[in-house]
Amino acid sequence: MKQSVRFTTSFVFAVISTVVCSAEITDEHAMQVANEALSKLSLEEKIKLTHGSGTMTIGANAKIGLTEEFYMSDSSHTVRHDMARMAWDKVGDDNEATVMPALQGLAQTWDVDLAEEFGHLIGQEARDRGKDMMLGPGINIHRTPICGRNWEYMSEDPHLTAALTVPYIQSLQANGVAATVKHFAVNNQELNRNWVDTVVDERTLREIYLPGFRAAVVDAGALAVMSGYNRFRGEHCSHSDYLNNQVLKDEWGFKGFVVTDWGGLHNAKAGALGGTDVEMHNGRHIKYFKDELPDLVKSGEVSEAVIDDKARRVLYVMAKIGKIGSAEPRVLGARNTAEHQALARTVAEDALVLLKNENHVLPLNPDGLKHVLLIGNADEEHCGGGCSAIGTPPYEITAYEGIQQFLGDDVIVETIRFPSSGEDLTQIPAHCITTEDPNNKESFAVTGWRMEFFNNKDLEGEALSGFAREINYKHLNGFKVPEGINPKAFSLRLTAEVVPKASGVYLLKTMSDDGVRIRVDGKEVINDWSNHQPRLKDASIELVAGERYAFVVEYFQGGGGGSLVFGWDAPGSEAMNTLVEKTKAADAVLIFTGTTHGGRIEAREEEMFDRTQYELPADQMRTVEAVLGLNPKTVVVNHSGTAVDLSWAKAKAPAIIQEPYNGQEAGNALANVLFGKVNPSGRLTYTIGSQLNDYGAHALDTYNSQYVVYEEGIFVGYRWFDEKAIEPVYPFGSGLSYTTFSYADPVLSKNIITDAEDVTASVTVTNTGQTVGAEVVQVYVSDETSSLPRPERELKGFVKVKLNPGESKTVSITLNRNAFAFYHPEKGGWVVEPGHFTVHFAHDSRDIRCSAQLILK
Repeated sequence: MKQSVRFTTSFVFAVISTVVCSAEITDEHAMQVANEALSKLSLEEKIKLTHGSGTMTIGANAKIGLTEEFYMSDSSHTVRHDMARMAWDKVGDDNEATVMPALQGLAQTWDVDLAEEFGHLIGQEARDRGKDMMLGPGINIHRTPICGRNWEYMSEDPHLTAALTVPYIQSLQANGVAATVKHFAVNNQELNRNWVDTVVDERTLREIYLPGFRAAVVDAGALAVMSGYNRFRGEHCSHSDYLNNQVLKDEWGFKGFVVTDWGGLHNAKAGALGGTDVEMHNGRHIKYFKDELPDLVKSGEVSEAVIDDKARRVLYVMAKIGKIGSAEPRVLGARNTAEHQALARTVAEDALVLLKNENHVLPLNPDGLKHVLLIGNADEEHCGGGCSAIGTPPYEITAYEGIQQFLGDDVIVETIRFPSSGEDLTQIPAHCITTEDPNNKESFAVTGWRMEFFNNKDLEGEALSGFAREINYKHLNGFKVPEGINPKAFSLRLTAEVVPKASGVYLLKTMSDDGVRIRVDGKEVINDWSNHQPRLKDASIELVAGERYAFVVEYFQGGGGGSLVFGWDAPGSEAMNTLVEKTKAADAVLIFTGTTHGGRIEAREEEMFDRTQYELPADQMRTVEAVLGLNPKTVVVNHSGTAVDLSWAKAKAPAIIQEPYNGQEAGNALANVLFGKVNPSGRLTYTIGSQLNDYGAHALDTYNSQYVVYEEGIFVGYRWFDEKAIEPVYPFGSGLSYTTFSYADPVLSKNIITDAEDVTASVTVTNTGQTVGAEVVQVYVSDETSSLPRPERELKGFVKVKLNPGESKTVSITLNRNAFAFYHPEKGGWVVEPGHFTVHFAHDSRDIRCSAQLILK
């Protein structure tokens, strides 16, 4: 049976119907209420509306009907715990709230209906907790895969981000809770986020980094916008007249208020004139607007009209959500209901992406399973981390718990952490080192490391020599720095010839304060060459017994404390041998790789930190290399909110599932997909490359902590991969199902249009397998004749369609002017040029199933 599904898409979205929980308050009424309230306030009272009265509040004023404070809460996927008025401390004993998958997980569903339900749930829970404004959604673009907050953001693509942001905000605000879209703008890294200066050309800004924000404001009616911590073109975002006044308020007609990120304001006058309306921080540190605005108004440096505008915007938002000026009772909300828990599970299920399924390893058949081995952190909880997005769920189902509950007590589900995942360092044994001490006076040979000390941090100039039996300097005074070398600012090179006694994968480890790097036969294995506190770095390397290897360890001391410890974990350990045998014997093996909140910096996805490497930690990789290939029913479950190197898994693992930070129901969702109760339908929202330099920001060496020029321009994510003909490990939009789909009969409603006309693109999709499943039909547009460089193809529409076995549906997506336009900097706006366009119907950005041609006159 053939059915039809229609969907309208562009950067301007039709209003999506939501469950309206109270009478809608019109803009006109809200503005009238705001103006009436404003007229009753003194200058002092107006200024009090421009800054927090506490860490998460704006102060009350009974004479305008604001009988209680205006309460905010952080996060986009839960309602965060209450915070102390004057500190960051957690307070209160009623903080539980449903923890949904993070927004990157929501985006992996590619489902606008789920985005609407998701926003509605957050709105209900916020109202039940007495909150007036949520500090979300976060919608910054994934420019680099190592950004520590990608897991909180949706995608590398502006269209996908905008399409899911609009229903989320509309349904959230229908509950009488203001949404705060963040972080405005180009806040795409955590590295030195408070001071890094991002320089973006106007076309790139308009085509890549602003569309999600514009959709949030213009189409969804977001009531608040949070500025980024970063600087933009030399100014802090909280001071940017261009972003906050010219673009947001004047061009887009934004009526709500601009709030700083907490501690993001740096100057009262610059912030006031630059469009910031509300200063927020840890309560005791709110100071600029609170302390300095009165004097700035008195001196005439800031007019009272500017203060009126700010206060009016705050009052408008309060009126719009029914906080003031409404006779209707506000929504009471609901929290931790069975319906909310079911939705958390559904979103988590649909967010899982099946990347590989060789020989139909998945779904695993529970019948006959007696022993399932889980390797890695399968018993680890994730909801309680991530800094600003921390959650307090009523419960959290880990992967281990979900799998054990699904299979029942008759099946042994065993968990084993990655061997050698701790910080203990074993020195390379003397019998593996052939380098001898030239000044040895013993009657037997003494082996170890030749030392060269330099009186600078750059390993330059004349060196003083020494010798060490091992590299185990846990304190600065342990180095025994030679006379003439500054012990607070020196560098050191240690060299030795190493002959391993066993073949296999070795895990090299360093613990250092400050910089260290390791080379083996001239190949760099570890590079942690920076000033830092004591921290562990490791890397795996395959060595052959009896072969001679030149090891070089370099270190510098940059001041303060100092330490350097170097060692290895050799293959053949008892723990690894046990794991190998258990892997061979198990009925099924699940390897849990990926990132975490907190922990080691190279695998940390968390606010304030960027990961220090693209690859997974060495202890994970060493274990993977030891066990992959030993059991044909092996599944890699990679847990991360952003791209990591999975080239090894694609080459060697029978099956791969990409799991985002998936909320309190993560374990149940994973079990349901693993064992076939749910057919996976998630799709990647980013491109997975084989190395960090596959991404434009890193290929062009424009990722740094100070002055970042977005030289890749509009070629971000899959656009860069296409432009440079880089083969991704897994393309943007990719994901498999337990069934298969075919595409046929691509049709355009018109083959020749003007820029004032829409065109409907249709294709028939058929479930050609034996299982009910959902396909995400992705529509990309190629401009064949543009006067300016354009991406090879760009996502301009999508729709998720569920099909029974053998069922066909015609999917229709309407494309308007925006689908063919690009921003022309010389013309100062969006243009549509006459010419030839190709409309592609695709499974992902590289898997084009069929196309149709279009002429735009």
